[in-house]
Amino acid sequence: CISAAISANGTWIRPNASRCVPLLKAELDNIRAALDWSLVQGNDVKRGIGLVHAARTALAVTSMAEMIRWSEVALERLTPGTDPVTEGDIIFDVCAARDAMAGRIKEWRSGWQRALHLYRLAGDRRREALALSRFVELEHLTNNHSRALAIANEGLALALDTTDNQLGIASALAAKAYALPTRALTERRSLMKAALQKFRVAEESHLTARASWILA
Repeated sequence: CISAAISANGTWIRPNASRCVPLLKAELDNIRAALDWSLVQGNDVKRGIGLVHAARTALAVTSMAEMIRWSEVALERLTPGTDPVTEGDIIFDVCAARDAMAGRIKEWRSGWQRALHLYRLAGDRRREALALSRFVELEHLTNNHSRALAIANEGLALALDTTDNQLGIASALAAKAYALPTRALTERRSLMKAALQKFRVAEESHLTARASWILA
């Protein structure tokens, strides 16, 4: 199950929902059974945590509540020596999912701060840049616009300085466009168009749609 989920997710640091969900749809019952066996029954907690990490996007698309439940179980059963990137990714996604379902923005912020710390601890600069780019949205929602722009600039600088990170650069460009003041319309449009082009080349349909909506 883990190998199938990892293969379905694609090659970037974030699972590609449009790719992994169709590929994993037939595997979901097996994934659920494996999660129950490994985590609930306690037969192989380490593998179970790895499976939650690998299958979290497919679970979220089919059932957000189910993704949250399995993520919570995984986080409760973290074992010593768990990869900080794995822990960070699960926290990153489950906190956003909880906010989407119940408006828990304070938990969203604290969770993402924890994930950012874990990415930095692991030295994963691509994930660090992506987390910074996503923080821009949080700062806007809480009306910290100057802070949003500072974080956007930090995330873009880090993304540009990281090799093999075109999607990270696209996310950072979109975040910078989002963070700029309304009066900077020309620069915002230019940045978002550049991000949109990179999302399209990468065939990231969800991110392409989101960038198109913001551009409109």
